[in-house]
Amino acid sequence: MDITLTENSCLNISLEKVTILETFATLAVASVTVSPKNISNTCDHKYTISLNTSEQNITLEYLLEYTDIECKFTLSVSNSSKYIDFRTQDQAPRELSAVAVSPSTCLVFWSNASDYEWYPSVYNITITRYHVGNEDHFLRNCSPFSDVTTWTDTITGGITNYTFDSGLPDFNYTIEVIALFNAGFGREATTSCVTQVSASQKPEYVQVNYTENVTTADVEMSVDLSWDAPCNTNGPVKYFVIELSGVCREENTLISNRTFTIPIDSTNYSSKYFLYISNLTAASNYTVEIFATIDPDGQFHGEEAVITFSTNDNFPIFNESELSNIEFNTSATQAAFTIRETLFNITNGNLQYIAIMVSNKNISGGVTYKWDNITLWPEPQEADGEIYYQATRPFWNPFLNDTFVDVILGDNQNCTGKAQFCNRPLSPNATYYVYIRMFNSGYYRDTMPLVLVTDVINEDNIAPVATGVNF
Repeated sequence: MDITLTENSCLNISLEKVTILETFATLAVASVTVSPKNISNTCDHKYTISLNTSEQNITLEYLLEYTDIECKFTLSVSNSSKYIDFRTQDQAPRELSAVAVSPSTCLVFWSNASDYEWYPSVYNITITRYHVGNEDHFLRNCSPFSDVTTWTDTITGGITNYTFDSGLPDFNYTIEVIALFNAGFGREATTSCVTQVSASQKPEYVQVNYTENVTTADVEMSVDLSWDAPCNTNGPVKYFVIELSGVCREENTLISNRTFTIPIDSTNYSSKYFLYISNLTAASNYTVEIFATIDPDGQFHGEEAVITFSTNDNFPIFNESELSNIEFNTSATQAAFTIRETLFNITNGNLQYIAIMVSNKNISGGVTYKWDNITLWPEPQEADGEIYYQATRPFWNPFLNDTFVDVILGDNQNCTGKAQFCNRPLSPNATYYVYIRMFNSGYYRDTMPLVLVTDVINEDNIAPVATGVNF
């Protein structure tokens, strides 16, 4: 009597086609006993079935109870028995999958490990955090990660889904699910899930070093910025974007905002980053925002590190909006306009004097100068432009008794001294840049340029355009 197992498997609910090669023509009843080996006899993992003599194929049911267990098959006929050993194959959950639904959450799904909906009813799940999910996702050693890198849980009641919500953004997590059968655990099914990216953490330790470089031609105001990269960028990043809010000079034009972009060094991410910003304006308040992003032109960017600072508050300042109210009335050789006292902001010191500078170039808009010796009047430097002169006399303050002054440029007054001090006639059909200069006790500063264009000469516009004042 020989016994052959034609399918050594418990992947289905039963182990089928146990073939008995000898025919029991003379026997009325045979019995089959299946029992797990190496399991205590007190465990109820044994059953016996009766066979008709005509049966040569039998089905051993409920072998999932012996998942991943060595079993012993015994065929007994009368007083004769035959044995065969086999090992059931462990059963894994089917169709295991996971999908990220947020930067911290993955949903896990699987199908039952057996054909019975009610069995098994218990699953163990193990989730392990591994490496970052994408390139250019950077970490510094300051990253405040939890010491927990592996999570385990038990799911009961036949539930075949799980919500993992303890993840970090843009990390790869391996997920292992194992069914628990009566005799032990089955084989694990594995999958992975990469959590969604999130906004980068903000740069750290932002420092501002404001400096003034005083020269004979200008007071250069600038700032050196430095910062450390974020502890965790929570996803791929390639650039730092630095946004400066506050008034700056750019090619003799005042602008309110400036944006800078610095590539992130992927080979030395943890190094300190620096940016030098020049052409700041006097007595101004500034806000700097720094953040990491993958696309400097896109909308998605990381959390901002914000810092504020101010430039020297001793400098003269203007109410710049008043400049738009100044209009020129021109002829071929002269231009008339009105200056009002409201142009000058005395927050940083009283107005001492004013001067009107004329040039054929846009050379000094918004520039601040140091005035070390207030008894010595600064002379315009001819090298600053082909035409660059002061149309007013030194130490002039028309607002001691009045709130406005009417000015005529080009009336050929105040020309007995040096050439740099002369309200010389203007040239016909020419463009001039006019700067109003304000003096306080230690500095002087020019407005942004007022542009005037004289008329083409003809018989009707040679005469002075208006009655003004002598400088």
